[in-house]
Amino acid sequence: MSMNKILLTHFAIASLLLSPLSLQADPSKQSNDTTSQAALVKKIDQLEAKLAAMQNQCTTQNTAQLPYIDVDRIMKESLAMKHIEAKKDEERSKLEKKAEAFENKLRSMQEKIKLAQSDSKVTETELNKMQQNFDEEEAAFHNKLTAFYKHSEKVFNKAEDDVLNTLMEISSSIAKAKNVKSVVNKSIYLICDESLDLTSDVLAALNKRLKTIDVKI
Repeated sequence: MSMNKILLTHFAIASLLLSPLSLQADPSKQSNDTTSQAALVKKIDQLEAKLAAMQNQCTTQNTAQLPYIDVDRIMKESLAMKHIEAKKDEERSKLEKKAEAFENKLRSMQEKIKLAQSDSKVTETELNKMQQNFDEEEAAFHNKLTAFYKHSEKVFNKAEDDVLNTLMEISSSIAKAKNVKSVVNKSIYLICDESLDLTSDVLAALNKRLKTIDVKI
């Protein structure tokens, strides 16, 4: 058997390691940053849709005069989101170590099979058994890896949803306190009146309520 088996295994592991689980903790990691942004696009779109719905309910205010929040900034700077990103980085590191150990195990098994193939004392039945063990080990690891990814994705999505839902509650509460009917996302404006920017107020309230968030993998 050639090394292609191990190379394919390495590729499959790498594909999972580059999944949305591996989101950034260090802004200098451009690839992780890109993945992190992509993972939140759908949720932020949902939040923007809710903000747009609030805007449509306003019948007496001019859109240009509506208070706004910078959702992208809040999602990048909130303590809860930073905690989530750090946890993703931690889990990614653990996953990389497990994958490396597994690849080393596969290589060791591969070498034993090669030696056995050149040993006349080893029967074909024994060789087939060694090959079967190799295939079963590989399949079992990939099944565990896939199951772990699906579980972790569900956990992280739940944590991000909790942050977004809290953000909506806080935005609504601050809007009521300021006696305004609608708050929109900054992204709808080309030119913004900074006096209408509620981002800092919302971010401070969010960080006060959610300094961290429970993420159990």
